[in-house]
Amino acid sequence: LAPFPPLIASTIFVFSILEQLNNLVGSSIAATVFSSGLLALFVALIAITMSVRVTHLRHANAANNEQTVVRSALAGFIHLAISATSFSIIISLLTGYILLARFLTYELIWVWLVLASLYLLIHLMTDLCDSIFMPNSRSGKILKSTLSLSDRHLSLASTLLSAIGKTMLVLLAIVALLSGTYGTTTPMALLQKVVEIWGGKGLGGFTIIPAHALNAVLCLVIGWYILRSARRWLDNDFLPKTMMDRGMRASLVTLFTNVGYVLIILLTLSTLGIEWNRLAWIVSALSVGIGFGLQEIVKNFISGLILLTERPVKVGDLISISGVEGDIRRINVRATEIQLSDRSTVIVPNSQLISQNVRNATMGNAQGVVTIALTFPLNIDPEQTRTLLLDAYLQHAAIQSAPAPSVSFKELGPNGIVLSVTGYVASPRVVSGTKSDLLYEILKRLRAAGISLSQSQTMVIERVPAANKEVSE
Repeated sequence: LAPFPPLIASTIFVFSILEQLNNLVGSSIAATVFSSGLLALFVALIAITMSVRVTHLRHANAANNEQTVVRSALAGFIHLAISATSFSIIISLLTGYILLARFLTYELIWVWLVLASLYLLIHLMTDLCDSIFMPNSRSGKILKSTLSLSDRHLSLASTLLSAIGKTMLVLLAIVALLSGTYGTTTPMALLQKVVEIWGGKGLGGFTIIPAHALNAVLCLVIGWYILRSARRWLDNDFLPKTMMDRGMRASLVTLFTNVGYVLIILLTLSTLGIEWNRLAWIVSALSVGIGFGLQEIVKNFISGLILLTERPVKVGDLISISGVEGDIRRINVRATEIQLSDRSTVIVPNSQLISQNVRNATMGNAQGVVTIALTFPLNIDPEQTRTLLLDAYLQHAAIQSAPAPSVSFKELGPNGIVLSVTGYVASPRVVSGTKSDLLYEILKRLRAAGISLSQSQTMVIERVPAANKEVSE
């Protein structure tokens, strides 16, 4: 594609000079229209040639079994839009709508310039932030020595400022695309447009017109796309560089998403031209609905906000509630997803996690306890058995040395001696596996030492038949 940008620039330059000369000398309308038609035709042919070349190159790479880069949905949409606009220009020229073809040509050029500039400036912003906050660079060393920052803080600052800069560039690009066409928008006009949007009069009246409805739909779609991108950036780029645990990061992402949805709805209503004081009837209608059938939904929603802010339980915790024990995988607006040991999922309403007793096995870095109680005959040596059990626990890799394992004499009865051995592991999640390993090891050691477990005594009473009784007499 390298030859095409100079070719397009030369074409626009030559025909722009011709258009200015026609205006100066007062050429006929036919000459002006002919010049505009030639410009539109050349630009459309160049754009179609570019699209065909890109498509041919992708098919050639696929035919040669070469590794090709998967094109994103946005790149495919841009490719489709350029091709459709180019064919629309040619159809307009063939049908005699020269002015429409000229308008589409300048719109295509303007969008092309804005998107290309946005692409280059975004990469420039990313590289600039990376170079300034790089720990080994001169500026990074100055920031570290002056502000006493660590490498992690520099990485966070680079990610955050890069995201802010790219967001501002995207907003400026949107304003540039919506505020004018090629040759009619200057940088000062863009800044003035941004100021007007920032300091607008707010929501208008309640009148909804088709143009406002279309803008509201665009606001909803663009807002949803930006929110999804921001959520992905928080979850994958920014928060993993902090010292927050996984549960805290998931709670922040969920809370940010919920607030973002509310803001998108409010902005959509604002674009429709609905004033805040005109929403009283909506609130009244919602209050009636809440009074009749939405109590549980609202209660679960408020409980979800409490779970995300107070964080009595968080994503990744091992909890048990109402006989259900598993790991929290997601805290949604209405319910919480708990994954059981068999990989099935239980949906628990958020209100139950607030109102009922919940056992959080992993809160506060809780340790797991592995306890095994065994019953031995009365004729064993308790000290030898105690030493054997302690050695089995101490030699297991998962058993912690502090607190040290211990053996307690639980019971002395007619069935035998009950000894209970206890040890601590790093997490409640490894209790089951560790207990299984220890049982195998203890049974092997007991057999090697000739120590058997106690067996329950059973009394069998046999009745002697009457015939046998008479014979014996």
